[in-house]
Amino acid sequence: MPMLLNQISVLYEMYSYGVKKLKLFLFPMTNIQLIDDMKNEVSQIYDVAIDNLIRLGIGHEGVVFTDKVKAYKVFYNRLTNIEIFDKVLLMSKECELILPIMVIRGEHFDIISRQYLDSNSHVISAKELKEFLINCKEHQILFWDFKKENFIEFNGKGRLVDYGVSFEQYDETIFKQSCLKAFLMVNYPFMKPWLYKHIAKQIDKGIYAKEYFGSNINYYLEQDNFVELLFESKHYVQ
Repeated sequence: MPMLLNQISVLYEMYSYGVKKLKLFLFPMTNIQLIDDMKNEVSQIYDVAIDNLIRLGIGHEGVVFTDKVKAYKVFYNRLTNIEIFDKVLLMSKECELILPIMVIRGEHFDIISRQYLDSNSHVISAKELKEFLINCKEHQILFWDFKKENFIEFNGKGRLVDYGVSFEQYDETIFKQSCLKAFLMVNYPFMKPWLYKHIAKQIDKGIYAKEYFGSNINYYLEQDNFVELLFESKHYVQ
């Protein structure tokens, strides 16, 4: 009993420091209150009736709601990289993959809103990803969470639908590693998730499997036009 009380005390302390997602996953009764608090803030800020807000999903960053007009991602914790989204918004005018977004710092939660797109297709082309990555480099930011669920096809074009902590300030090493993961995602769409995660972890360690990226991968990594060389190499395993 003392151990249980101690665990509860630790969890409560962590929550009080802002780790609200612990409550979402560990305390079912509190889940309802937290989600209601999030919906209330969305309703007040965007003048949307609460009854019209539908929960799209729950992730490690926050909860996503929609009124079928916009999608609203409400974060458990305050965003520490909020200024980077000015660059993301600018990119949306230059790269079709990026949707225009609005970042609001509410009274209790940070919220990112975007257009709601109704699609179950996660098809995206290598050309679209290459353009996105080149644009990221030009604006000195990077995106690292490459998985097919974060992209959808809408009206024949790929769209990024997840905006959050996966956008970071540019770091050349992490950027190139992210490019390799993007290449892996788009060229091996039927790869088993466990294998993708294994190769991604190897990439993070600086180990690049030539059977997936080609024998010239180390040469490509040293070039300024690395993205173009990688995505135009046509090397992938059938």
